[in-house]
This record gives sequence, C-alpha cells and structure tokens, in this order.
Amino acid sequence: GDGASSSASAYFRLNFALLAGDFNGDGAVTTTTLPGGPAVDAITTGDRWSDANGDGVVGGADTSIRTTNAGDYLPLRRVHGADFIDDDAVRLDDYHRWRMAYGQSAEGDVDGDGDTDGNDFLLWQVLIGSYSAWSLDEFLAPAASISATGDVTAPQVVNVVVSGSVSLHAPFSFDTVDGSGAQLRTVPVGGADTISIVFSEGVNVAAESLFVVGMTTFNLPELAEFSYDAATHTATWRFEGWALGDAYFLALADEVTDEAGNWLDGEWTNPATTATASSLVSEFPSGDGVEGGWFKFMLTLLPGDANLDNLVDLADYDIYVANVNLPDRLFTQADFNGNGRATFSGDAALMLANFGRDLHQPLLKADFDGDWDVDDADLAVIGAHAGLAGASWADGDLDGDGAVTIDDLDLALAQYGLGLNVVG
Repeated sequence: GDGASSSASAYFRLNFALLAGDFNGDGAVTTTTLPGGPAVDAITTGDRWSDANGDGVVGGADTSIRTTNAGDYLPLRRVHGADFIDDDAVRLDDYHRWRMAYGQSAEGDVDGDGDTDGNDFLLWQVLIGSYSAWSLDEFLAPAASISATGDVTAPQVVNVVVSGSVSLHAPFSFDTVDGSGAQLRTVPVGGADTISIVFSEGVNVAAESLFVVGMTTFNLPELAEFSYDAATHTATWRFEGWALGDAYFLALADEVTDEAGNWLDGEWTNPATTATASSLVSEFPSGDGVEGGWFKFMLTLLPGDANLDNLVDLADYDIYVANVNLPDRLFTQADFNGNGRATFSGDAALMLANFGRDLHQPLLKADFDGDWDVDDADLAVIGAHAGLAGASWADGDLDGDGAVTIDDLDLALAQYGLGLNVVG
C-alpha cells in the first residue's frame, strides 16, 4: 500500500516463480556446461537452495529432480515500456493512461525524453500486445466488478459545474440546460477555470481520471489543483493555461468506481449544435443502465459572447459599451474575466481576441471524416499528405501553416482515441 485508500483496480500482486532443480536461481535447470550457456546447478550439501523436494535433506532425491527437470527454464518475458498501468501487459488501458498524461506529465513517456507526446504513442502502437511472464488473463481485459456488499448499482454523473477560482460570478450548473442544444451555449462565468463533476454516490476518483482538450484549438489546460469532497460526492479540477474561445471536450474515464467496486456508468449523448432539439440528447444522470462507459461531454467557453448566442459580434460590443466601468457586472453584462467590472484593458481585450468566432456548431478538428471520433482513418489523412505544401485542413493541415508536417500529427494525437456520442 501507499497509505491511502484507493480504487478497486489497485490490487495487491506478489510475483514469484518455482522451478525445482534451479539451485542457482538463474531461471534454468542445467546439468552440463555449454559454451555461453547458463551455469550448472551444482548440489551443495547443507545448502537449503539445493533442497529441491523441500524435505530438509540435500541428497539423491534432489539430484534426481535436477536430472528430471534438466533443460527446463522460466519464460521470464519482460515488457519494455508502454505498460503505464503496471499490469505486465501493453494493451488499450495503457493507451488511456497515455491519453491522460499527454502534454501534462511524463507518466506516458516511453522513449525516455521526459515528456508524453506523439512519439510515445507510436511506440505504444509497436508494443501493444506484448506481455511479461507475470501477465494473467484476468489482467488482459477488465473484469466485471464483484461486490462483497451486494451493491451492484454503478455510480453515475449527476451534474457538471463550471466556476472560476477567483471569479465573482456564481458557478454554472449544467443540470439546468441538459437535454437540448442549450448544453452547448456559452458558459456565463467570467474567468472560468474550474470543472466540478458531481456523482450519484461516493466514488474513487483521481486527478488523472479527467482529460480536457480544446476541440478546435487542441488546447490542453494544465491541471493546477484537484480535490474530492466525500460529503457531496464532488470531484473538482482547477486548470491553468486555458485557450478560452473554444468548445471543450471532457473525457472522464470509467475507471472511476464506487466503494463496492462498480465501474462508472458514464455514457452521454451530446447535441450537435446549439439549435438541437432531440429527445435523444442526454439528461442527467449519465449512463445507459449498464456498468462501464466513459463520460464524454462538450461545453463552450467563449469570453466576449455577452448575449450567449455562441457568436462574438457587434451585438456583444453594444452590451460592453452599455456596461463599461459599471460595478457588479455579470458575464452577460460584459464582465468576461469575472472581476465584477466591464473594462477596456480586461474585458474588451478578451472580446476582441474572439471577435467573429462562431461556435454554434462545434467540431472535433482532427476528425477529418466527420464521424465524431479521431482514429487511424483520420491519422491516415495526415500521412497521405505529409510534406504537402499549399495544404488545407482537408489535407491534414491542422495548424494552418499551409503545410502538412509532424506538427499536425502531434496536434491530431492530442485528440486521437477521443470519440463523442452526438445527435442532432
């Protein structure tokens, strides 16, 4: 243990091996010296390591066991890198850990350069499927959780709340706008930098359980602080380095469990546009009634959009002019940084930075084929046009520099593996 209560996936595992006759512990039973081969397993009277049958006496019976097992060896295969969750196999769960660490920490570093980036992903692709001698079938695929208490009800997400750590504005709760395109409307919180997720019951959740990425900017906000309030079942992440003026993708891993070990029931269907009016758009709580499933959620942070129509234009400028330098202003009164006033140096600058930006219909920018996920087919677009000059977005130019380069691939990898359920 590490002194802290953890999730059901933090199991105790002690590895050991048995090979009768391997008296020198080199993983092979050897009776004859061969050039370049392992050393002979010599029997030494009085040496407990030479007691192959465990009867407390070193003698002829032990020699017979060595002779019988001569040539046997332990298949001590090792996993070289990419086993990020330390279960002695490289598989999809390790990709999820790489995804959470991308651009944030070295927890997904395979090549040893101290960061987690696209090169580490490419190495993971090469190593996937490898495993060590200690890998068991039960570790190769998530097993259904078993509750000693009889609790088989999976935890769900019951609300998402956005706030600003130094903002004077009230937090915004998405349970007031779920079930329609209103979910995508600009969050009316100046200086928004904090995301809270409320669960239906007490859960085991960690800082790395949530991944946040800008859908068009590829922005990866840096985690500054994480906390969990057991009384309200609320996990809170505060981020720094937001590129405000984008729709953001929140991906909460279903490795979140309740105290009985039930996995998160997190499925969520998002609206495609702010005008979507479909009964298929999800309402809280999340899930499909079956244990397991990531919570994947879209929201919009657009400073400058005072009238909350997902477009920064002259109508918003007029609102700013009407409220400039007045006290106790809200986001809808042009206080976009949350300090209570609409000022030129703070709020007008934010509005001008986003002027003309239209986020009525968000898109996942690395999703070239429009199927709401970023997968190998999308990466293939970049590969097919690598080195192309005069390139457009459709050719794989994600950074807008007119060429398809490794930089575009690295941006795509920031969204690789992400997929949204979308309707409307």
